[in-house]
Amino acid sequence: MSTMAAKLPIRHPAHHPETGVLARVPSGNPLQRRVNGSPRQQQQHLQMLRLRSDDPIGPVPAQRKKDEEQRGEKHSRVQHAKATIAKLGGSLKPGLYGHIFDARPVGGGDLDPAAPSGLHAYTHGALPGTVVAVGRQGSAGGIHSLRWRAAGGGATKDSTMFPTWMPAVHVCTLIALKYPAARGSDVEGPLYAEDTKTYIQHGQDIYSRITKSGDTVYPQ
Repeated sequence: MSTMAAKLPIRHPAHHPETGVLARVPSGNPLQRRVNGSPRQQQQHLQMLRLRSDDPIGPVPAQRKKDEEQRGEKHSRVQHAKATIAKLGGSLKPGLYGHIFDARPVGGGDLDPAAPSGLHAYTHGALPGTVVAVGRQGSAGGIHSLRWRAAGGGATKDSTMFPTWMPAVHVCTLIALKYPAARGSDVEGPLYAEDTKTYIQHGQDIYSRITKSGDTVYPQ
């Protein structure tokens, strides 16, 4: 009795669902799959796999590298600013410092209630105990005008003031950057003006509004 050979099912090679490229798909990393077809088709297939969001060699590491570089640049700018502040924050001539922060005459001496002068910045956000505020125009968070007099009475004076939030060392640094003659001593080493202004001003334009008149310096 003759037997007929059983017909075996014909297996058709699988096509990749996205590229149409004939492929053998073993288990493991998708990038390790062997892809049949022309070199161009193989390259397109591998490129498609690399662009997938879960691919460890896709665009995420490149973005991470960019973020790390930006953080490094920001850190460098902050360090430049702090180094400059350390050199200039205490560099003003004593007479000018007392004039700006304590309402003393530039040439020395005490506050004269009959002829008040100076006073253009705060110390830790406060006025010196020798004066009292009478009125203010503008926001204390920016450059503003303050009317004041001596604590014991006397004539009033209108002063343009640096913001209340600005530390004294930052005020002194901006003044010393703009007017080197205001420094009481020589400063050695590099000064990073742009990085320092950006760090100190918090988005405001204060540096360009600092002006000099005679022996005094003030914002306007």
